[in-house]
Amino acid sequence: MNNFKSNPPVPLYYTLVEFLKKQIEDEELKPGETIPSERELIEKFNLSRTTVRKAIDILVNEGLLTKVQGKGTFVQKKKMDDGLIKLTSCTESIKKMGLNPGRKLLSSAVIPVTKNIATHMQIDSEEKLFKLERVLYGDNVPINITTSHTVYKYVQGIEEYDFEKESLYNILENKFNIKINHSVRTIEAVLANEKEAELLQISVGSPILLFNGLVYGIINGEEKPIEYFISKYRCDISKFYIEQIR
Repeated sequence: MNNFKSNPPVPLYYTLVEFLKKQIEDEELKPGETIPSERELIEKFNLSRTTVRKAIDILVNEGLLTKVQGKGTFVQKKKMDDGLIKLTSCTESIKKMGLNPGRKLLSSAVIPVTKNIATHMQIDSEEKLFKLERVLYGDNVPINITTSHTVYKYVQGIEEYDFEKESLYNILENKFNIKINHSVRTIEAVLANEKEAELLQISVGSPILLFNGLVYGIINGEEKPIEYFISKYRCDISKFYIEQIR
């Protein structure tokens, strides 16, 4: 009796996955370049559209490819690498990666404080906030959506600045003499809704990283909560590290 089992057949999509991986490893497909279209891959490998899409989805999930709605599928660039210990602005982090930072203003307004934010910031319910909502880019690729709420009494007139050009933290420190001191942040994985997917140029239901944070600053020698923010990062082009010391 033969006790040897025959090897199971290799799935068709696996051949395409391995081919594209080798192309990326050998830099025949370079970071930022588009891969061949679905039609080209179907014809080259004599595969079905479903099989080609499955192979591409596997490489997207592994972080080797990224899909941009309306533009195609690209070889992943180096991920934006940011620490969770040192407090830096997203603009600074993008610059450290050698990328050109950009900003798209979604909204800005002076608003009454909500009960939820008043509780988070431990401020009076009569306070006003400067609300700033933007998409931040690196080399014209959207990286995150950030909504910031700053205590308005500390920054009166801040709504006059052009926040498609200016860094919020630079304005706080250089124009309002607020020294950014430290923050407390939470992080969780969520799925992108329709609006978030459109702004980040990803598919609805793609995983994103949700940060909630409270930032403290020194004002007239006293530490005070100055900003509450919500940031939503694309997972496929962002990673974060924690340095631990024993």
